[in-house]
Amino acid sequence: MGKKKKQSYELDKNVILFAIGSVLLAVLTGLVMPFITEKTAARAYRKSSADSLR
Repeated sequence: MGKKKKQSYELDKNVILFAIGSVLLAVLTGLVMPFITEKTAARAYRKSSADSLR
């Protein structure tokens, strides 16, 4: 009984940590993506078109 309770607690902790991590990742991505896309959109587009031409 006690072992199972501890296991479920560990599982809950992992789920909570995963949720927090994914939320932080989403926020960071939302903040960073505009800057990244502005700087690298043209370069990435040229690179992908060159790759498709090959």
